[in-house]
Amino acid sequence: MQSFLPRLSLFALVALLTLPMGALAADLPDRVSEYARANLVLTVRAAPALDSAGQMREIVRRTAIHREWQVIGDHPGENLLVLNLVHRRSDSTLYLVYDEETVRFYSDSWQLDRQGNRRGRAEPTGWLRNLDRDLTRNIALAAE
Repeated sequence: MQSFLPRLSLFALVALLTLPMGALAADLPDRVSEYARANLVLTVRAAPALDSAGQMREIVRRTAIHREWQVIGDHPGENLLVLNLVHRRSDSTLYLVYDEETVRFYSDSWQLDRQGNRRGRAEPTGWLRNLDRDLTRNIALAAE
């Protein structure tokens, strides 16, 4: 019987090596919540890289607004956008850290009860999938 341990170790090493540069919580702006610092939920890469972080910022803003996310924080000096969407029984806050090559999504999201009180953590996987798809397309169009 062959052990799965060597494959697991190789997988962990590959996963570690493919993390985006600066993905460590220590590299995040102070405005990012404590919970979100440990909750990287999505990384979108531009290939090839865009001309500037400012260009990436504008693409991310337009994409998020098109999907009805509210921009509740815009900090170009820190390369940080803070988005919020409250819909049905979910309250999601995303911290987007970006540069000309990468957008990293950190989530601080909650499930709500009928009265609007926080009930427990819940990631907006469908909403993230939509943002990922739209953002990937919009970055590709901008890079042409």
